[in-house]
Amino acid sequence: MPGDLSWAAGQLPTPLGAVQVRWALAPSSALVAAVRVTVPAGSTCVLALTAALQGQRVTVDGQAVTLDTSLSDDTDLDAGSCRYLTLSGSGDKLVEVYA
Repeated sequence: MPGDLSWAAGQLPTPLGAVQVRWALAPSSALVAAVRVTVPAGSTCVLALTAALQGQRVTVDGQAVTLDTSLSDDTDLDAGSCRYLTLSGSGDKLVEVYA
């Protein structure tokens, strides 16, 4: 877990617009964390969830999704115990991780 850190936010400028991310640990026992990602139009973002945030169920905008155990391209990410979620399209996506 991230120690006493209960939320974080940031953005990364890209040629297609800024990718914005904000996550917060949830006070509920069922909901572990909520991550809001803003995806610029015409782009794809990959969200890597560490072992500390991997739950039994993950949803994107209320719909259950399955996390990938590896990346299908040559993206240079340290796999470790991460699981990956690819977010396509544009606008805000709400990712919720449940225990």
